[in-house]
Amino acid sequence: MSSFPVLTAAVVRKLAVGLDSVDQIIAGIAPSPRSTVGINVIRAIASYAGRPVKILRDGKWGTGTGFFDSKYLVVQVPRERPLPRIRFALTDVPDLKILSWDWPEVKSIWMGAGPTPALLHRLLWLAAGLVKLGVLRSLMPLAPLMNRVVNTVRWGQHRGGMIVEITGSRGSTRITRSWHLLAEGNGGPYILSMAAEAIVRRCLDGRTPPSGARSGHRDLELEDYALSLARYAIKIGIREN
Repeated sequence: MSSFPVLTAAVVRKLAVGLDSVDQIIAGIAPSPRSTVGINVIRAIASYAGRPVKILRDGKWGTGTGFFDSKYLVVQVPRERPLPRIRFALTDVPDLKILSWDWPEVKSIWMGAGPTPALLHRLLWLAAGLVKLGVLRSLMPLAPLMNRVVNTVRWGQHRGGMIVEITGSRGSTRITRSWHLLAEGNGGPYILSMAAEAIVRRCLDGRTPPSGARSGHRDLELEDYALSLARYAIKIGIREN
């Protein structure tokens, strides 16, 4: 019930309204450089950095390289000052598979993370490259050191964000839509638990989810996040090309 895949799935459904098909989905999270990162997050990244990650690309399942394959994206909520252009690195998250269940016609799905400051991201990218080349077997032994560095080197503006972009068709017209989120100050880390809060609120309203272990990506819509986002003055908006 975290941002990947619950929030991303809800956003994709919102962006896809009125489209006949969705061909491509791209999403990325860029935490504030001053946000604290837990050791479990660092261990998860270290476990797949430089290793094959199964992704859907050009209509075929193949592999990318975790935290090495990259895209540059700009988080820009309408009428707000955008975040600087950020390099996002491929992450191994459930969305890479789960979103294809709901959008069987989709040809490409890519999910990334954009850690800042950029220097730390560059160092992690280089380390992932050493794993890819076979120079290092894994970054797991380095996880404690990575955790100390990430939580010590924390310069930059206290701003983070998220972007979800889809490309699809309406008739013969190709359309690209993107959803942007901007979190300033200490509100960003709370986004991870907002889905759980929304589920609790639904239960209190008598709308309990079905029993059983499963993906929760269909249990919430973007509107279910509104109260929590407003509490931390987190801004969102949609752009269309």
